[in-house]
Amino acid sequence: MRCGGRIIIVTLLCSNLWAPEIKCYPENSYLWTGYVVGHFFNKFDGDVIVYQRMPISSRGWMKFNTGSIPTGSEIIRVELHCYCSAVGGDSVVNLYSIENDPVTTEGTLLYQDCGDGGCYATGWRCRSGSWNVIELGGGASDTLAQRLALGWFGVGFVARERPDSVVFTGHGGFFGDEPYLVVTLIDTTPPRFTLTHPDAAKEGDSIHIVIAVDEELKAIPTLTISGISIAVSTDTVRNQYFGDFLVSGLAEGDHYFVVTGEDLSGNKGIDSSRISIIGPETVIDLAEIYLWPNPCDRSLYIHYHSYLRAKLKVEIFTLTAVKMIEHQFEVEPGETGDEEITTIDLDNGLYLYRVCAESEAGGVQEKVGRFAVVH
Repeated sequence: MRCGGRIIIVTLLCSNLWAPEIKCYPENSYLWTGYVVGHFFNKFDGDVIVYQRMPISSRGWMKFNTGSIPTGSEIIRVELHCYCSAVGGDSVVNLYSIENDPVTTEGTLLYQDCGDGGCYATGWRCRSGSWNVIELGGGASDTLAQRLALGWFGVGFVARERPDSVVFTGHGGFFGDEPYLVVTLIDTTPPRFTLTHPDAAKEGDSIHIVIAVDEELKAIPTLTISGISIAVSTDTVRNQYFGDFLVSGLAEGDHYFVVTGEDLSGNKGIDSSRISIIGPETVIDLAEIYLWPNPCDRSLYIHYHSYLRAKLKVEIFTLTAVKMIEHQFEVEPGETGDEEITTIDLDNGLYLYRVCAESEAGGVQEKVGRFAVVH
């Protein structure tokens, strides 16, 4: 037959309420004495990429110039040390240290291309401009001290890509006369999967499915289709997974690949992706073939979704079977689109259309319908 037939957020405060001999926030003054040193460790080589002394500024804000941290750097450990004036010399208080951050890049970047208002959370701000700044702080000093005395501490963060993805919990107290704060990061967001595969297949076809995931998993994820398990392997070069499936015994219609996995924090994620099982002569999705002329417009559009590489021919007839227009074009496998056809030579009235799709393998499908033209 032929056609025509982790951003990381920390509240960092020193207070003389913690230990009498440490004078980090003198009474009756908005200025702290002392300085803070920040250590930022790169994920890939473990080197310190910022080691910076900085004075503690007024009203409890601590500003780190992160201009030397390349955009896209992923930080796995941060250590902030507060050096405060004390009798007989400086006292060192390690306020914050965290390692093996399991959050994805969007959540762990201490310096990313943050626009005004783009990265924000309580007690933390990221400003854009000629001097890139991370600001840590917020709250009255006695608030944190009271929390430490009660033995708990908590703060959350908001990232542009993954809101509500992690929270911080912790506890504090005194070791001798020095205060300490232990902070634990809890990842509460399940892993997110992206499946790549053909959007249609026939009986006997071999399908290659690629599985990408946005964070490290405890084990290889599971993959099924209509209750059938598919073996999954690891692509260590591309840091992703893959599986191969031979189509056999599945009814024609829509089916779904389902992938499940668990991240290092115990969060379980599940995602699915549709594939259409088509018959041996199927070329296009007939349900997706329709014309939508816009009243008073000089064009009409044919909407289509193809399963295979094919040639499409659109013919326009009057109700008395006089052919007025013939329009041909080619489509690629899995392509969805709208092809424009001019109706400038058509008078107002009702018309018939016939769409014929022919694949390279010789499969042919047709659809006939009618539409109106209003100029």
